[in-house]
Amino acid sequence: MISNLVSRIHTLEQTTYNGCFLWKVSEVGLRTREAQDGNRPALYSPAFYTSRYGYKVCLKLFLNGDGTGTGTHISLFLVLMKGEYDFLLKWPFRHKVTLSLLDQENKHHISTSFRPLESSSSFQRPVSETNVASGLPEFCPLNLLHCSRTSYIHNDTLAIQAVIDTET
Repeated sequence: MISNLVSRIHTLEQTTYNGCFLWKVSEVGLRTREAQDGNRPALYSPAFYTSRYGYKVCLKLFLNGDGTGTGTHISLFLVLMKGEYDFLLKWPFRHKVTLSLLDQENKHHISTSFRPLESSSSFQRPVSETNVASGLPEFCPLNLLHCSRTSYIHNDTLAIQAVIDTET
């Protein structure tokens, strides 16, 4: 019971309710090797929300790429999740999403924004725990990720930011 409470507290500490989320991915070297070996191809962020009673989402990261980015890029996707307040929300999900890989020293961030395709099943109201992930299979070239002139990996950690603009 105590471990369950500790887990719940940890989850609550990481949850945001404003559509902005900063994900620190630790042990990047180990996790990259696991992805290359096929042992753990994808990592999921903790869930976060667009508002207190908003859409529940998470990020899905492939450190060795997925689809057209396999072996050449890191791939980054948004995943809509079944939320407790989905009955209050407008569907399909239509908000602008900005995903960024943060350069932790030089501020040469990589950012890409997209608007969901309303016809995509990824952005309809979830009927299972998660929808199919949608996003960027060629988010950042692996050679740029490991370039000595950048600090995308600092202390074996990546910093990824997601911003969901609920005003548009």
